Amino acid sequence: MNKKYIYLYIYIYMPNDCYNIIESIKHDNPKIIKRLKEALGRKIPSFFTEFIPYPNNETPQSYWGTKWDVYEVNIEDETDNSLRVSFYTAWSPPLQGYAQLQKLGFIIDAKFMESGFDFCGYWKEGIETIFENVHENIDNVPEEFHYYFYDEEEDDN
Repeated sequence: MNKKYIYLYIYIYMPNDCYNIIESIKHDNPKIIKRLKEALGRKIPSFFTEFIPYPNNETPQSYWGTKWDVYEVNIEDETDNSLRVSFYTAWSPPLQGYAQLQKLGFIIDAKFMESGFDFCGYWKEGIETIFENVHENIDNVPEEFHYYFYDEEEDDN
């Protein structure tokens, strides 16, 4: 394949990775959290497809807010009724997915960052907060996000 076409293929088909950290996803039913942990632990994780499969007349992007389900999942902490988990999504955070899960009784406290498109933010119990143009406005972005947008070369100057 011609090198020019390889770059074009990557540009069109390869997403930017949006890094997501769910500080806490809770549910009153411990069996639901156990099911969530099992779904996230599969060889091919299925977070949204497990609980909120998108209808035939929808796309994952319109129903979950991201192009496909989660990947590179890391379950960091757990209790009977909650998990702390990090993962990547394609292009954008799964905010519509969080809204759908909230309808099923989940309580979600999450943050997300996408350095390629230069944004980050929070999802806290149904309310989203998004910071855009982070590199230009780093002083207006909560400090906990600075690590994800930090450029060592900028510090050397």
